[in-house]
Amino acid sequence: MSLPWWAWSGGSLPTKPTRQQLCTGQLTFQGFQCQTQQFGRINCQFPLDVLTPTDRQSAYAAMHALGDTMALFMASHAYLEPGIPPPLSTPMDWTQNLSGLRALLIEAISNGFLIDLRLAGDGESIKDAQGNYIHNDPVGWTYGAQWLIENFPRIVDGLGRDIAPYIRWCPGFDGVWYGWTAEQIQAFGTLFRSVLPDGVLSLEFVAGVCHLGGGKSDYEPGGGLYEYDVFQSEYDTGNNGGHNDTLWQVGARMLGPAYIRPPDQPPFDDPGAPFSENSSNFYLSVPTPRGPRYTIGIEDWLYEWCRDRCALQTVTDYRSYKQSVGYAYVG
Repeated sequence: MSLPWWAWSGGSLPTKPTRQQLCTGQLTFQGFQCQTQQFGRINCQFPLDVLTPTDRQSAYAAMHALGDTMALFMASHAYLEPGIPPPLSTPMDWTQNLSGLRALLIEAISNGFLIDLRLAGDGESIKDAQGNYIHNDPVGWTYGAQWLIENFPRIVDGLGRDIAPYIRWCPGFDGVWYGWTAEQIQAFGTLFRSVLPDGVLSLEFVAGVCHLGGGKSDYEPGGGLYEYDVFQSEYDTGNNGGHNDTLWQVGARMLGPAYIRPPDQPPFDDPGAPFSENSSNFYLSVPTPRGPRYTIGIEDWLYEWCRDRCALQTVTDYRSYKQSVGYAYVG
C-alpha cells in the first residue's frame, strides 16, 4: 500500500519501476472528471500543482479509479485562451522553484503514480532586453528549445537524481514537433542520454506527424529520434471525428504489423498498410540498446473536452476506436 504524501519524510521511495512500466504507464488525457472543493468539477487530471492538497487527494482517487498509473506535471504552464476554466487556465512556473516541484512529484509517487513530466520546451526560446529567457508564449508559459537544452541538467539536479527513475521525461507538448528544428530534437536527445543514460525520454507529435522528415531513418542509429523511447501521438478530431489519416497513416507506421485496418478507412488510402516487421514504413521496429520503443495514442478530444463541449461517450468511443486499430496504450 502506498504511503500518503505527508508520511514520506525522506525515507525509502517505492520500488523503482521497470522501463516498460514507465514507457507504457496509463494517463487519462481526456475523459477525466473529478469534483474538487476549489474549482468544482474539473475535466483534466492536470494541472495537479494548482490544486489544494485535499483536492489533489480527490484527483488521485479519481485517477486510481480510472486505472491511471501516471500523473502529469509541467515545469511551467498556462492555458490562457478564451473558454478555458481553471485549473487549466491557472498559470504556474516551477522553473525557479525546483524543490517545490520535487515535493509535488514525491507526493504523487508516494500516492502510487509514476510521473509524466513536461519540461516547458515548446517553441523557440526568446530573451528580454537584458538577455534573460522569458516565456516565449504568453498563452502557454513555455520557454522553448534553447532554454531547455541549457537548463535540463539544472532541472534534473534540482529535482533530485533519486526521483529521476520514476519520471517519463518529455520536452513539452506538440509545440516541440513542430516547433523545434530536427537538429534541436536530436541535440536534446543526445544531451538527455549524457545526463540520464538509462532514463525514459518521450516526444509528443502534432497531429498527422510521426517522423522528422526522414521516415524510418530518423529512428535508426544516428537519426534524430534514436535516443527517444516513447512517442505520443495527437489526432485531428475536427476532421471526421478523428477517423482520418492522422490516425490511420500514423498508426500504421507506428504499430506496423499490429495495425488493424478499420472498416471505414478507404481501400485506396495507404494501400500498403499494415506493414511487416521489416518494412521501411514500420518505424518502431528499429531496436535500441535500452529496449523496444512504444507508441501512445495520447490526445484527441481534449480541446473540446476541457471546454465542456464534448460528451464523455464521444471520448470513450474514440478511445475504443484507437484500440480497435491496434493501440494498446491510449489517453
